[in-house]
Amino acid sequence: MCKYAHNIDGFIAHDYLSSGPLQFIEPHPTMLEPSIPGFITEKAQAAKSGVSLATLRRWRKRGYGPRAVRYGRRFLYREDADVEFLARVAEAEAQQQPRRRGRPALVAQ
Repeated sequence: MCKYAHNIDGFIAHDYLSSGPLQFIEPHPTMLEPSIPGFITEKAQAAKSGVSLATLRRWRKRGYGPRAVRYGRRFLYREDADVEFLARVAEAEAQQQPRRRGRPALVAQ
């Protein structure tokens, strides 16, 4: 009997019948890197963007951040997705009206 506990980097297996230490099982290589050229995993995108994986997932759920493609159960990102995202943010900021401070101006009627 083995119980599998999910770990960030793979799986940890513990046999209840033995009193030995926990054994680390390496995940299959296809779980870590996509087989589609030009795409990277969400973990790699988070590291490349300099944000946490949780932040990247939150952005994706809110429709913000780099655009993702769903591939089976995983989300993949184009290798240049962060550049496209920053370009969209810069364009939106350029189109945004500057914020006014103080009291609103009176409109003549």
